[in-house]
Amino acid sequence: MFKTLTTGSGSNAVIMGRKTWDSIPAKFRPLPDRLNIVLSRSAGGENAPAGNGDGPEYPAGVVLCDSVPSALQAASSCDKAFVIGGGEIYRQFLPEVEAVYLTEVQGYEGEMDAFFPKLAPGDWNKEDVGGGEKQDKKSELKYKFLQYTRVPEGRDLNPEECQYLDLCREVMDNGVKRMDRTGTGTLSKFGVQMRFSLRDETMPLLTTKRTFWRGVAEELLWFVEGNTNANDLADKDIHIWDGNGSKEFLESRGLGHREVGDLGPVYGFQWRHFGAKYSDMHADYKGEGVDQLADCIDKIINNPTDRRIIMCFFVDTEKNELSAQMYQRSADLGLGVPFNIASYSLLVHMVAKVTGRKPGEFVHVIGDAHVYLNHR
Repeated sequence: MFKTLTTGSGSNAVIMGRKTWDSIPAKFRPLPDRLNIVLSRSAGGENAPAGNGDGPEYPAGVVLCDSVPSALQAASSCDKAFVIGGGEIYRQFLPEVEAVYLTEVQGYEGEMDAFFPKLAPGDWNKEDVGGGEKQDKKSELKYKFLQYTRVPEGRDLNPEECQYLDLCREVMDNGVKRMDRTGTGTLSKFGVQMRFSLRDETMPLLTTKRTFWRGVAEELLWFVEGNTNANDLADKDIHIWDGNGSKEFLESRGLGHREVGDLGPVYGFQWRHFGAKYSDMHADYKGEGVDQLADCIDKIINNPTDRRIIMCFFVDTEKNELSAQMYQRSADLGLGVPFNIASYSLLVHMVAKVTGRKPGEFVHVIGDAHVYLNHR
């Protein structure tokens, strides 16, 4: 990926610090088909005069510079310039760059000797440019190739997405540090609300986190069925419930008598068979319990001003609009909330369709809104 990016069409320069230069194996230095520019405080010394690279430490053709402006000037003859580290170099150049290409590695537990500066979520758009998660065969580490593109100055940001980003920032900056059942720890804020317009066929899919749209749709249909069998989702290559239906998890909860994949009376069961006695994921519960979803749909059609549309729907009879509010007891802002927003917004669209209404708003109320410490 690095070679493809830095040797693309046109002439390209790569700017790096001295330690980064030293870290490249000698047989690959200088990087071929690219203008190599090395930043060094000793660039003004007699052994390696700035700009000519003819000192004993650097091969001919390598440009040696002593400042960011001189490096940018040296790169100005090329179509593109790439900055490849280290940490201090990244901090100096970050205000100048249009995009950041980042390899996100999962599961690495070794020590770090350099750190990339934080990217403010509202200033950058994030995109997966490598075709999803990959795995290194030797180390077995999983990774993704990501691109962060700077939001142009003066561009109007979507205020609804900004409220999500502002909430994430508020929790990370001012949240209460708490332990949790996973042992990881969180920063949390109690009692928050976000609002998302669904008018004009709008679906609030956040752009700062890739949303697994097929998973959102399939899981929602699975809920609507009243399904409690995680294997049905896994058969469609959707594995978001696998952990909760694993043998290890079930046994840890004293539910080892259940089959793998049997989640018990979870969301969909409560929607369609509230109060029914649960036996297993194979039983036929037709006619058992209260069908809360059907009851909501009936009231929206026949008694739209009823204040007991429990899930909780609201009908604006003047505009013929259907809105919904969802209270979430506990919410993982980084991982789960973008998925939750999309799922319940889709549910409003679906219910509006079958009741002859227009979608209005989705209101998301969260009790414990948190960011895991290892997500910061």
